[in-house]
Formats: sequence, C-alpha cells, structure tokens
Amino acid sequence: MPSELDMAYAYPHSRNLSRPHIAGEEVVAFFLGAAAWVVAVSWCTCRVAMHYGATPCGISIGRLAWYAAEVATLVVVLSSADCLSLLAVRLYQRFAPLEVRLRCVAMPSCSEYAAMAIVKYRLPQALHLIYRRLRRCHGPVHFVDFP
Repeated sequence: MPSELDMAYAYPHSRNLSRPHIAGEEVVAFFLGAAAWVVAVSWCTCRVAMHYGATPCGISIGRLAWYAAEVATLVVVLSSADCLSLLAVRLYQRFAPLEVRLRCVAMPSCSEYAAMAIVKYRLPQALHLIYRRLRRCHGPVHFVDFP
C-alpha cells in the first residue's frame, strides 16, 4: 500500500481537475436580490424622512437615501461574504488555465483547499488558513494537507 507521501507525489500528475458548473441564474438572482434590498432600504428611508418632513441634523433626503443605500450594501456584502468568496474560488476553478492549476504540488489542490476551508470555517479563519497554505505551496515538495 502506498504511503501518504507517495500518493501526494503522484496526485498532481494524475488528477483530473474539475471545472465546476456555475449556475448563472443563481448568481444573477443573488445580485438582483441584493440590489432590490438596497433599493427597498433607501426607498423606505426616504418615505419615513418625507413623512416627518425633515431629516436628522439637517441632512437632505437624497443624502439620507445615499447613506441608507451604503449601509444596506454593507449588510449584504458582510452577510454573504462566505458565499461570494466561494463563488470567487469556483470561478477560478472554472476559468483558470490548466497550466496554472496543475502547478500546485499539494493534495488537495490549493483551490480545492480554499473551497473546503470556506465551507468548513468562518471567512476570517478560512482566509488565514488559505493564506498559510498558499505560502507553503511552492517548490518540489509534495504534501498532504486538509483544512
């Protein structure tokens, strides 16, 4: 039975890299939902400000709507950061040239590791693990490393 190191050495040369299918309609639906959320928050803020006839601290209604849109956008981005990060990894796996992806000497490949780390951990810890992994993934040494 081959050792882990033997399997790790043979892995980059024998693996079939997957090209994940990215459901375009899901991505479009996500961004349309996010845009609808931002517009709804801005509209509600303007309606409330117009109802009371003034805004706090003398801020114009347009400026208040802009601030509300910024806050709503921040909420959308922060609440879906894991999803967006995983989408970025899947886009890389889908469109990166094979010459680039086959350069990885680790098992699983760095992009597979990144996807696993994002799914398994929260984003700050996953980014730390991905950074550490990418720093190690250079040179002729083959290794096995799972998040």
